Amino acid sequence: MGAEDMFVFSPDSGEYYQPLDVESMKCAPQILYIATAFRHNLAATSSTVTLPFTLVWSGICDKRFHSLRLAEILREKARLIRLGADETISESREQGLATLANRLLEEEIHLKEDIYGNEVFDVLNSHLGHDDFCKGAKELLRQTTVLLWGAIEVLVRDLHAEIVGPEMKGIKTALKALFKSEMDQQSLMKDLGIWILYQERHLIVHCRSVVDKKYIEATGENLPVGSELIIDAKRFEQRFREVRDAGIRIMQAARALG
Repeated sequence: MGAEDMFVFSPDSGEYYQPLDVESMKCAPQILYIATAFRHNLAATSSTVTLPFTLVWSGICDKRFHSLRLAEILREKARLIRLGADETISESREQGLATLANRLLEEEIHLKEDIYGNEVFDVLNSHLGHDDFCKGAKELLRQTTVLLWGAIEVLVRDLHAEIVGPEMKGIKTALKALFKSEMDQQSLMKDLGIWILYQERHLIVHCRSVVDKKYIEATGENLPVGSELIIDAKRFEQRFREVRDAGIRIMQAARALG
């Protein structure tokens, strides 16, 4: 797998969180703080999973910024020499040149975003040739998948404690209480789109990501028993959207009860 499969790139957070923010605006204060914590947990997971991209992108931009800044400094020194002045640049002028270089960089990124993006791919792909880095990239996607489940679990637990009561036998029971659902627990989780995530989380945390018969029976996925569960970037992004949408529905159910 290449970098496009192994790494998640920064999403448009405004577009992604808009439906969640719209729903949160409808919540009463006692639910709003829980909804805000859910959004924060999702954002923290996003920041974690996109860290490789962020680091490489920042490194490329920083390198280009220093090149542009150096070019502006050399131009300024050449100008001073032509004027017969001292070529020493004042601190305030250097700050101005740095601001100029930063503006030039922003304009360049806007015009050549695809080129910068391809450079990020190239750097990450080059690191995937190292076994430890590749293993770490796979594990990052798996562990942030666990964090996604944690965001949903905390949301359900907090809403149940606030609206239904502090006593809760488990998340599946809490979901049934919030939705006042006659569906069995598995059907309700499937309806919410979080059943597969629930199974993935269990396999990652309790089975070292090794596929077993129970996982195959629960999910219907065509995977060999004993194989490694792979969470690629596309799969993770799908789970991210599913968790957001499930969270919105759970908050709507909580509002109806409240």
